[in-house]
Amino acid sequence: MQLNRTYTCIPGVHDKSNIYIDNFQYKYYKKSVLRNKMYLICEKQRNKKVNEYCPATAIIENIHDPEYRMRLQPGGHNHGAVEGDLDMPYLRRAIGRRATTLGAMSMPIRHIYNEEIVSHPAGSLGYTFQQAQHRCKRMKSCRRPKIPETIPALIHLLNMPEHITYRTTLREPPSEFFQQALTVDGITIGVIFANLDMIAMFREELRAVTYAGCDGTFKTTPSSPKQFRRGSLMTFQIVYKNV
Repeated sequence: MQLNRTYTCIPGVHDKSNIYIDNFQYKYYKKSVLRNKMYLICEKQRNKKVNEYCPATAIIENIHDPEYRMRLQPGGHNHGAVEGDLDMPYLRRAIGRRATTLGAMSMPIRHIYNEEIVSHPAGSLGYTFQQAQHRCKRMKSCRRPKIPETIPALIHLLNMPEHITYRTTLREPPSEFFQQALTVDGITIGVIFANLDMIAMFREELRAVTYAGCDGTFKTTPSSPKQFRRGSLMTFQIVYKNV
């Protein structure tokens, strides 16, 4: 059994994880790092099935070694190696990162998938659009902010600097909306959204407006915040007329 080996690092299933594959096609996960030394464990140590557990470990003496050398510890593996797809993980990571980038989370997964397979054509053979769509949905659900329970909490969330992308349009360049509490008789009953870029664009024309009317459309009321359940979520266009 050869203990001195070389390795290749490829993206893991999780966004910031990696898988280390030696030149005999055995896979490892990082266990710990001490200074420049990395300790690895066989991928089957994370397997919950006792009969498939493998005690093998390996050490990368220098993580900056340009020759990517590692050493398998005595005892080795208790199973055979299976050759894996080295191209698919790069496609999977590229799609996942683009789909969860703030400001692009509303972009269709199909569009992202079609663009990324151009850069990773070999990876598309082992990674279908349905797989990418399912994974991206789970990743997005973990990154979205917590659903606010009150209207003031919704307003506060929308105006937080880290959530600025949730108050912009999908157009290029993005146009920012304005969020402000809609208060009637001292009671906050809703949120006002207005496209500030459009207002600035037609500022001079708006100053000359004499009459204004609203063309309203009622939408389905969201389940949260709870205050919205008693009313309606209305969107409308303001129609201006000069006389």
